[in-house]
Amino acid sequence: MRRTRSLWWAGYGACAVLVLAALGFLSRTALELERATASAGSHARFQDRMRVALWRMDSLVLPLLAREGARPYFEYLAYYPQERAYNRFLTELQKGDVLTPSPLLNRAPEHVHLHFQIDATGTFTSPQVPRGNLLDLAISSCAPGAMLERRDGWLEKARERVPIEPVRQRVRDAEKGEEALSGQWLAPHPLPSAQFRAVAPDPGESQARQKTTYKSKRDAQSAADLLANAGGNNDAGSNLEFKPIEGGVTTVHVGTLIPLWLGAGEPDLFLFRRVDVGDVEFLQGVWLDWAALRTALIGEVAELLPACRFEPLTLTDVNWTGSEPSSLATIPVRLAAPEPPPAPAANGGWRPVHGTLAVTWGATLAALVAAGFVLRAILQLGERRNRFASAVTHELRTPLTTFRMYSEMLADDMVREPAQRALYLQTLKEESTRLSTLVENVLAYARLEEGRGGARRERIALAELIARHRPVLERRARDGGLALEVVGEVGGEVGAAELETDVDAVGQVLFNLVDNACKYAKGSTPAALELSARVEPARVVLRVRDHGPGVDPATARQIFAPFDRGARNGDPAPGVGLGLALARGIAADLRGALTLETADGSGACFELALPRAR
Repeated sequence: MRRTRSLWWAGYGACAVLVLAALGFLSRTALELERATASAGSHARFQDRMRVALWRMDSLVLPLLAREGARPYFEYLAYYPQERAYNRFLTELQKGDVLTPSPLLNRAPEHVHLHFQIDATGTFTSPQVPRGNLLDLAISSCAPGAMLERRDGWLEKARERVPIEPVRQRVRDAEKGEEALSGQWLAPHPLPSAQFRAVAPDPGESQARQKTTYKSKRDAQSAADLLANAGGNNDAGSNLEFKPIEGGVTTVHVGTLIPLWLGAGEPDLFLFRRVDVGDVEFLQGVWLDWAALRTALIGEVAELLPACRFEPLTLTDVNWTGSEPSSLATIPVRLAAPEPPPAPAANGGWRPVHGTLAVTWGATLAALVAAGFVLRAILQLGERRNRFASAVTHELRTPLTTFRMYSEMLADDMVREPAQRALYLQTLKEESTRLSTLVENVLAYARLEEGRGGARRERIALAELIARHRPVLERRARDGGLALEVVGEVGGEVGAAELETDVDAVGQVLFNLVDNACKYAKGSTPAALELSARVEPARVVLRVRDHGPGVDPATARQIFAPFDRGARNGDPAPGVGLGLALARGIAADLRGALTLETADGSGACFELALPRAR
């Protein structure tokens, strides 16, 4: 039986381990999915902020590019002649007699260091840095000398930073839509076609260029002189000759702006465009104040991306087309910002999946515990059945053997002496009483197990209850070699206390207690069995105490278990182990309680508590 029980528990443990392992795997998978979902949601929100930030930044840069892209080519001259000028007498003046200052001369646009121009010979000029007589005119009219001197320094830096031929070639290639060529300076593609239309003054041209047509060689040469003599050096363009094309018509083309990064370490951002007068090419550039522009861009998105930064796109990067997810569409920079971790849940990180898993784990553990209790109860029931079968078989075998042997001897007239025959008959009577008690206890316990106690209630005084059962209890104690003594007075106020209970059921409980004392306290000194009572406000307590060896504390919890006789090994007392279990069951059915109390000295003391009548 023990081996079978071990096998059952081993199987239960293996199943429990498998269930918990599967639940642990499912829980881990669910938590990983929850974390992945939270991370995906956080990433999507971050990408939304990135898109909004890029849109805001492009919206800030776009007006600057549109303004510079639409700027007329002659504004790169410190002073340029009016096409038509009249005096106060409405007499037309000759072209070149009236000079108009460039709007760039005395005030550079926001986020711009310098505007400059490179002619075919590689000479750098700037509308903000006039030369010769134009410098005197600028100082005397509108431009302070300190400002012009400071801009002259910027122009010198531009000569150092701009590699003319690589830039010129890169601008040509970018206008043709070709891939970036080799070089150590940084160079992205031009703005997308949609942005060309936004910044170019003439969206109808296939090349997105400004176009000016001159009818004569004289006018074309004048346009070339305007650009070649931008710095006031009349010799700079003296060797330039422009030939009319196709019937004497010369065209001036102004290309689109191409953003380029130039320089090593901390590169500078420039905008370049080509201006073609016939076959002669000029390069016009805008040196942007990247530090100020970067500060303005970051300020636009400070609340969206508080820790963002910019990375210039180099030749080793993916070619910039303005469609890269994290790059601006207007200038070749990539927006870099640390993605924040997923925000914890509002209620301290507790999410719905955690509640679901908690409920699932709780239900699973409760089910495993319940299954363990059920298995334990089944195994105990099997053990009790085995003990019951063994005990009943043992209890029935002895009296049946005695019945058969004595009845055969009496029937065959083998016992002739009257005294011997009377002894045999008395033995048969005692064995029949024993069998009747055994059968009655088994049937009574079966009724209690099935909930068919069926107590018949009646109102009775405590003194009358004890008097009704005292003769039976005294006879059973006397048969067991003990003397029943009623301790204390049960008359007066104590005896008058009334109970509303089943009198026969109370008598059966007291009889089982006396019978148990007769089995285990037989031969004790003194050979007395004490029955006492006390009255409490809500209940009446009956005590049955013997002076036997008492109950071992190790087996005290088992003595009320059915078919469990406590110290079974070497136990000479007959019985099936139902007396105390039946007594406790009857007491509970009477809304009372039967307990084992610790007694002073030796012996066992049982207390039966019953509710008083209201």
